[in-house]
Amino acid sequence: MTARHFGEGDPDMAHFVCNPLSGQMYRLPPVVESTSCGTGFGLLTRSDCPHGHGPPDRYVVARLTTGEKGENVLRRFMSETEEWSDLVSVPSPELVATGRALYVDHKILAFGDRLWWVDVSWGALSVDPFSARPEARFVELPTGSVLPDLTGMAASRILEKYRRMGVSEGKLRYVEVSNTVKPFVVSAFSLDDEGSRWTLEHKMEITPSWPGDLKVRGMPEIAAIDPLNANILYLEVFAEVLAVDMAKGEKPFREKTDIERKTLADTLIRVDSCKRVILDSLIANAGINSQEDKRAWNGYLINLIECPVHRGLSNEVQTALRITDGALVIVDCFEGMTLRTKTSIHEALSRKIQPVLALNKIDRFFLEQHVDGIQVYPKEGTVVFLSCLHGWAFSLSSFAKIYSSKYNVEESKMIDCGNFFDPATKKWTQKNTSTVACKRGFVQFCYEPIREVMNACLNDKCKFWTMLENIHVTVSSEAKKLVGIELIKYVMQAWLPACSSLSEMMIYHLPSPEKA
Repeated sequence: MTARHFGEGDPDMAHFVCNPLSGQMYRLPPVVESTSCGTGFGLLTRSDCPHGHGPPDRYVVARLTTGEKGENVLRRFMSETEEWSDLVSVPSPELVATGRALYVDHKILAFGDRLWWVDVSWGALSVDPFSARPEARFVELPTGSVLPDLTGMAASRILEKYRRMGVSEGKLRYVEVSNTVKPFVVSAFSLDDEGSRWTLEHKMEITPSWPGDLKVRGMPEIAAIDPLNANILYLEVFAEVLAVDMAKGEKPFREKTDIERKTLADTLIRVDSCKRVILDSLIANAGINSQEDKRAWNGYLINLIECPVHRGLSNEVQTALRITDGALVIVDCFEGMTLRTKTSIHEALSRKIQPVLALNKIDRFFLEQHVDGIQVYPKEGTVVFLSCLHGWAFSLSSFAKIYSSKYNVEESKMIDCGNFFDPATKKWTQKNTSTVACKRGFVQFCYEPIREVMNACLNDKCKFWTMLENIHVTVSSEAKKLVGIELIKYVMQAWLPACSSLSEMMIYHLPSPEKA
């Protein structure tokens, strides 16, 4: 099972628990915030079979928070009770003695019937979230790895790129890359069964390189710890994945796609092969089980990974980008591009991931702002204009298909709606001819028709039904009873469904897993 948290503290966001084996998704009840601050959410499962072996029968979702009086609070949702509750946890003596705050920007780990919250500059705090009286345990990082208190989010996020905890071969492991110049030093530790002492298992100097003219510069980041082979570490340099066999002391080698590999270590962790696994899984779910089926099938499969740009999800953004082929960036038309969105786009571009843009809340321009269409037109980029709230969207190509046959103009020229169209001469020009009817193509063929439909819906029902016939939209007898925004929502979904424009943009402008 996996836990997905789409924002924290936002009433419009939701939390889900997903079972990838059964394909089931359970939406958790809203979290009522009663504490001042907290970490991300972790998920722990348990089986009722003997010795805990077998599929999970119950689960708990939990986060650590700080109460109003400074006490440690474990907020949890248990599958048995199906509700959120707060428990004051017994503090760790080590944390109390130091008085230092734990800063968590690392993903929460599930290991040894406990959840682990990791501060990559100091250590890890673990709690049994199933317990009625959870006791916190703290283990410091290995000697020489503990750093002074890093104040601020930025320092911890940068450090997290070069330090990582993970579970491999049944043990909790810690890996770090040190030295800012070549040769870099990779150190790998394992935690003993008592959870109190680290053992250094590997330490080696590396200089990332591979055949060819490509020169590798910069400090390598940790991409993943192999879950089945503790000797294998994956490093990332400029979006290229390098595998290091620390047991053999071999220099890093460039990972290549091998779709014949079958084990988790050979497929899930490797970036390119991970995409392959996702693709194969989707194809199998669609009933395509052979190469002949693939060649005969003409449809498209799109796997969307929800990854909100939230202050607590920077680690999830980086993880998602490692297994995606393209990025659909949704921007609020009124808030504009936030700093976190810009950072995520920069991260995607650095990994050579193609982005496309969807401008959300476009309905407000028609229903609230009443602005001129020229203020909405984007001068550059592959863009879909979107109303998530009402479920409709359009792109330039949406209207280009409608008008290309009507005006006997190539669709490619219609898409270039930055040009002007003069109805008097029925010609496209790059400059305004100064006639009253001459307007930009976007305004004339996209923006104004939508505005006219909405205005007629609200103010002139007789004209409205005629307009629907002209745009080939059929309204059921039940839908004709709708009024106002609800009627607009119904008509716009039937005329310009969001799924059509978004899927078309992703299909034609984002690479497939095979091409990526």
